[in-house]
Amino acid sequence: TNQLSASTPERKNKTMRQMLTLLNHHLDISVDIFYVTVPDGEVNGYTYTVNGTLQLWDQKGLTLSTYNCDGNGYAFGAPVSVTTDEGNKTPQMPGNNHTLDYGIGGMSGTNLNYSDPNSTGMSKIRPWGGRIFKTSVGIAINEVTNEKVIVGADLSMGFLAKQLSDISNTIPSPLFVGVIGAVSGRMLASSPANNLLSADKTRMLDAWELDSIHVLDFSSYLNETYGTQMGYLAKVQNLVADLSAMQVDGGSRFSYRNVGGVDWILKVKSIIYGGKALLLLTYMDLQAFQKQVQETSDRTGYAMLGIILAFVTAGCLFAIVITRQLDVVARQIDMLKNLKFSEVLDKESGVKKRSFVFELAKLQEAFHEMVTVFAKTLKTNQSARPCL
Repeated sequence: TNQLSASTPERKNKTMRQMLTLLNHHLDISVDIFYVTVPDGEVNGYTYTVNGTLQLWDQKGLTLSTYNCDGNGYAFGAPVSVTTDEGNKTPQMPGNNHTLDYGIGGMSGTNLNYSDPNSTGMSKIRPWGGRIFKTSVGIAINEVTNEKVIVGADLSMGFLAKQLSDISNTIPSPLFVGVIGAVSGRMLASSPANNLLSADKTRMLDAWELDSIHVLDFSSYLNETYGTQMGYLAKVQNLVADLSAMQVDGGSRFSYRNVGGVDWILKVKSIIYGGKALLLLTYMDLQAFQKQVQETSDRTGYAMLGIILAFVTAGCLFAIVITRQLDVVARQIDMLKNLKFSEVLDKESGVKKRSFVFELAKLQEAFHEMVTVFAKTLKTNQSARPCL
């Protein structure tokens, strides 16, 4: 706290280096970081272009200069762009006064309240530099120097598209996932990826301009659900309101759709991202999903059959082994019964062909001991009998 400051050139340089370090640790979700002075509205920060070039924003008054930088954040050469925009000093036409832009009623939609030191906000989703962004801003105050600034970063919707792609890649069935803004009705991210910007990269395409059969089908779904009397955007907003009010299924609706001659199941869900309501569309190829389930069921069935056969085979082998061991013991007992000791007993081990089954081996030993004692007793009796 109170460590970052731009009150002197040295402290500003240190602050900028720390900001660059923070940006480099979060390039997966953001491509820039900045601060804006209050109330002058001057922006200073770093950004990475779509080609990966690091650039510095340095604003003085209403003139914003952009420089290419080395890896340590130091600018070199002449500015690659210089813009001066005075606007009309209102939130609706702020020009390069970013304090007006991020304040209540500003064009960005963040609506920061500068009288609240904890005020934060999220902007509208918009295109810039060939990408789609959503800006996160908040007020920060250095209580030692009394500097008040806006700190912020632009969150790339490319991050959201990557998240959707990662999810889609984990599901074997053909899948289309898209996110639509509730306010604009425009597609913000999708997987598979769609071109969402106009040819000059300055405008987000409307839903009906996208080259996507699933988005076109979603428009048909809206017509079937809400009729054709109201416009597309009004139907999107009605759907968001209906889903948000639902308690069952967590605010989701399901519908069977036929898209391009293929049966799909559509799930529409209302979600909150960056403080704004969005629609999450998920189309799953129903036939491919059923085929996957059947294949999984077949593999499971074959595996269970293999396990059952293995148990049956093992049981049969066990029965054969036990039967043979019992037969050996039975034949030995029969010979001992007929007093054929030499064919059963071994002088060293005591028992010939001892069973490897522990219980049967114990039975053999017990019967042998009993018969041996009986034989000795019989022999003693014969020796003691008087001759006639």
